[in-house]
Amino acid sequence: PLTLISPRAIIDGLDKSVSEIMRTSILTLGPQVSLKEALTKLHKTGSDIIIVQDEKKQVLGIIRPSDFLYLLKANPKKVATKAF
Repeated sequence: PLTLISPRAIIDGLDKSVSEIMRTSILTLGPQVSLKEALTKLHKTGSDIIIVQDEKKQVLGIIRPSDFLYLLKANPKKVATKAF
C-alpha cells in the first residue's frame, strides 16, 4: 500500500536539527586517487558519496556513485572490457 505524506508532516519534520539526519560515515580522498581505487573504496565502505579534499583538507568537490556512469556512457566497450 502506498502511504501519502502530507506537506504539513514534512514541514513539521524540518524542525529537527541537521545532526539528526546527517551522515557521519563519509569517504574522503585526495584528488590524485585513481577512479578505480575510489570506486573500490566506495564499494567497500558502503558510503554513497566521496568528498575530494586537498592536502589542507579543503573540499575540492564530490563524487557520487552515479558519476561513474559517465565513464560507461562515454566509452561502454572500453569500460566493460577492463571491468572483466
